[in-house]
Amino acid sequence: MNRRICFSPLGWLPHETTCYDEYDPIDNSFIYRNADETDTLPYIGDFAIYNGGGYTIDLGPKQTLVESYFTKLQNYSWIDGQTRAVFFESNTFNANTRLFTHLKIVFEISEYGSIMMKAVAESLNLYPYVTSMDYIVLVCQFIFILVVIVRLVFCIIHIFKTRRTCIRNLSSWITSIDVFLGISAIVFYILRVDTTIKTIDDIIESRGMYSKFLLKYMR
Repeated sequence: MNRRICFSPLGWLPHETTCYDEYDPIDNSFIYRNADETDTLPYIGDFAIYNGGGYTIDLGPKQTLVESYFTKLQNYSWIDGQTRAVFFESNTFNANTRLFTHLKIVFEISEYGSIMMKAVAESLNLYPYVTSMDYIVLVCQFIFILVVIVRLVFCIIHIFKTRRTCIRNLSSWITSIDVFLGISAIVFYILRVDTTIKTIDDIIESRGMYSKFLLKYMR
């Protein structure tokens, strides 16, 4: 079907389902998605607070494809007088520093037509063990785990020996809390490593497409 039936150069029109292609990024870019679908946090801008919902398109890694998308979106008036903010988000990886960087460029459009631009870049090192100092930290972490396990064993033995007496002993409570905090630190670190592995796998599987690794890592 001719695409001119679906889109109008005069601006946005009611959605035409008879020529909608769910596999076409341009068609999908005209479908509103809420914050759960876009997996995006609210953004506090200079003119307003924007929720995570909106109209999105993944431009992809190829320059020719990006230029084609831009031309089509411009012809179909994807950005019009009702648009209040446009967000460009991109991920980069520096192989030398092993840093993943998330770049967000925001164009806010006021109701009077003025445009405010803001760029925010955030970097993360998802590979915890790269330099020699990192491996020294790894050894210290293993020593910490060993110490916590030994203290846990001694704490359990002490509880069985003293039984009810340990409840009235302040030092027993302090030791128990100390061991509990040590175990909690180990558990949370394991969860962090698991999240890191899943995030890296998601970036690899995206194959150049946009991945919200920063948001997933923060969660």
